[in-house]
Amino acid sequence: MIKNLNLVKAEQNGWNEWHKGDKNRLYFNIKNSEMLDLDFYKSGAISFSELNGEKISHAEAYRLVASKVYIDLDTNELHVDSDADEDMLKEILDSEISKIVEEAEDEETEDEDGVLTVEVQETAEGITGNVLDMELSGENGVDVDHLSDLFIDAVMTESDYDSLTEIWNQHESLTGLLGALKKAGLIEDYEIKKGGAL
Repeated sequence: MIKNLNLVKAEQNGWNEWHKGDKNRLYFNIKNSEMLDLDFYKSGAISFSELNGEKISHAEAYRLVASKVYIDLDTNELHVDSDADEDMLKEILDSEISKIVEEAEDEETEDEDGVLTVEVQETAEGITGNVLDMELSGENGVDVDHLSDLFIDAVMTESDYDSLTEIWNQHESLTGLLGALKKAGLIEDYEIKKGGAL
């Protein structure tokens, strides 16, 4: 499980959010890793390949770039489908994941300045323009319950309410829930301020 995932950092470092049906994922293309140095012929074939400054075979480079890597945003679990060398792949992924997580605090110290800001979309008419600022506890269940406060006084269409209920029942993680709510147009946007964690 990837702890303290920061979606803003992920986007800045080449990860891409993808949502379809009840699937919410964060994909990474190994080819985009700064650790991997590749050149190509006009035909698309690899002409040069290095990993972290050391030459590797073109065949291994092909296996690396063919790897399918994503984080399930509902569980924050990393999924990898690859025929590449496990040590090489681990070296790349350890480096890339370190760029998209917040530094861990002492487990006995609460992160008091972790704040989630959510702005509501106009489709939820009763709370249009409302902004919820919420301290994050780091426990998904607690944070998801607090997020529900945003919709207590909402005047919504029946279809929006049905969508809200369906989304809430499908997602256990705060990250997955926020992504699905934004995709459905039930919230305008969300931001994790400095010190926050998902």
